[in-house]
Amino acid sequence: MAGELQPRTDGLLASSPLASHRHFCMLPKERQSVVPFKSWYVSNYCNEEHLLVLLRLQRCWPSLQRAITIYFTIWSFTGETEFYTAFFSTMAWLGLWHEELNMVVLMCLGQYITGTLKDAAGCPRPPWPPVELRGRANASMEYGYPSTHSSSSLLFAYSVYNFLILLFPNHPVACSVACVVFIVNVSLSRVFLGMHWPADIVAGFGVAGLIIVFHVAFLRSWILAIASLATVEVWHYPLALLVLQVLAVSHASPREFCPCYLDSLRFLGATLGVLFGEWTFYTQYGTHVARASSDDLYGTLFSWNFLVQYICCFFVLVIGKAVASCIAAPVLRWFFFFASRGAAPNRPWLWRQMRAVLSDAVRRAYWIPRCGAPTAGVAQQQWEAPTADPACQSGCVGTAASTVEIPLPHACEADVTPHNSGQLWSPRTHRHWWLWEAHRCTVVYFVVGFMTMYVCPVILRVFFRGS
Repeated sequence: MAGELQPRTDGLLASSPLASHRHFCMLPKERQSVVPFKSWYVSNYCNEEHLLVLLRLQRCWPSLQRAITIYFTIWSFTGETEFYTAFFSTMAWLGLWHEELNMVVLMCLGQYITGTLKDAAGCPRPPWPPVELRGRANASMEYGYPSTHSSSSLLFAYSVYNFLILLFPNHPVACSVACVVFIVNVSLSRVFLGMHWPADIVAGFGVAGLIIVFHVAFLRSWILAIASLATVEVWHYPLALLVLQVLAVSHASPREFCPCYLDSLRFLGATLGVLFGEWTFYTQYGTHVARASSDDLYGTLFSWNFLVQYICCFFVLVIGKAVASCIAAPVLRWFFFFASRGAAPNRPWLWRQMRAVLSDAVRRAYWIPRCGAPTAGVAQQQWEAPTADPACQSGCVGTAASTVEIPLPHACEADVTPHNSGQLWSPRTHRHWWLWEAHRCTVVYFVVGFMTMYVCPVILRVFFRGS
């Protein structure tokens, strides 16, 4: 392994303190694993030649560098969760429920596939220095291949084109140009800010292109059929939950701390919430939206009435998200601790059997092996997360928490099952997260999706009926 990586330390890369980059940190030799694709990709597309391209881009027009950085930082923000939350809500509350659902599903697929590929391949981002990291300070802890931003920009442009045509029906060429400009700026921003190699961007386009091909072939009709069920049966809800659970546990596990898994859970939760909200609203009111889509969509979007409605509903959405975040953490923590421990020997036999059945069901649902011996020492040896050396660990925890928006005190620590004689298995998932930490993301964004498609449309229907 060391022999394969050695050529990358010549020339410009030799002057780079690679230990400062999270994914250049070397694991102990006995814990290293050879990933053939990673070795091939790094040697061909993360080498000195491609590094020179990044450096030239970051050093051109020195007097304009600050302005260009601000410009591309704004474009890069369009790949964040907050941007999509605001945009999805706009489409849903304008009555474009089918377009909004299509976009949510496509963005979810893009995030899930790129996140899984990132965690499976483990290819590093550009090293800094010599590359100047101008994006998020903690991006060095994340993997690079493929670029989720470039994939999302192409999927977003593909999905939003119909929305733009409805807004500006007489300007189809301008709508197409706007979509191309969006894709180019978002993708170029990731390279200029030092967040991705050029090949990462191309790979992201490849993922998005495949998703679009599948969408044209069959996904579009599937999404419409599922969302437009004439009668929503009770069993449809647990079936959708089962699909989410399978996708969640099937996501690749990163060797080092990388928040791709949590981002995937956010989109999975939001997609499920949107679907459940749409089903519930249709079951109650017999229609998919609070208001029919207006023929004059431009006039509706930029009217004072819609602005007031949007502000009110978005305020409710923000409050709901905050409340869900506060409630989900302690409830999920209690549940997973309860499920991972056996009942005390002095409890009634029936209670102990019920606890055992619940514990085994939850353990199997997350593909977690049973503890061989319920002691803290054995648990540490058996469940220790494969982290990097101490030099890498020292700066990890503080920045990790800001990345995933939830406290992760155990992100770089060994996974030690609490010293409890009744501990049956470790409530740990994908090496780096407690189950309650990870699924807080799922629950919070499920609430956001559900409120977007049910709670807020009910508010619009009840309080803004005449608008």
